[in-house]
Amino acid sequence: MKKAIISIFIALGVLLTMVLFVAYYAYVNINTYAVYYAKHTPHLETIDPEVIAVVEHLEWIEKPELEGVEYKNKGHALISFYDESNNAYFRFTSGRGIVGYRYSNKEGFNYYLDSETMELMRVYQGTEKSIPPEDFNEKQLKSEIHEYLQPIIDTQPEPRTNLQWLFDKVYHERYN
Repeated sequence: MKKAIISIFIALGVLLTMVLFVAYYAYVNINTYAVYYAKHTPHLETIDPEVIAVVEHLEWIEKPELEGVEYKNKGHALISFYDESNNAYFRFTSGRGIVGYRYSNKEGFNYYLDSETMELMRVYQGTEKSIPPEDFNEKQLKSEIHEYLQPIIDTQPEPRTNLQWLFDKVYHERYN
């Protein structure tokens, strides 16, 4: 009887360890290959899952060494693009009641997009002057952002173990 109880506890311990290992592997896989999965997931036309995945999973994904590109990830993701005529950055911001994306360009505009819907919420020129979002071509803005991030998107590897079905299950509501 004593051996049976000990055997049951050992079997439960082994089973629990295996379940935890599989869950951890899935968590790491989904985060590491999020951009690959986002590229292949069904989504609304107004949402760009690849951009969301790059920014939200920046600490996990491959970050290619590109000339003029700098990555930071301390509390928020920051990808800065520098060249002689342009200083634009795209930033995931969280805190102080604001959760969303901020994109700034060389013209001095700061665009704030909702992190769930990618809808343009606010536009500022400089730090003070608020401009109605309706005055901007949102589709063109999103295309410009995607163009900046495309070299990062293109370098993301294909996962060894494809968990697309799990990614789709987790992010279905968000992208549809």
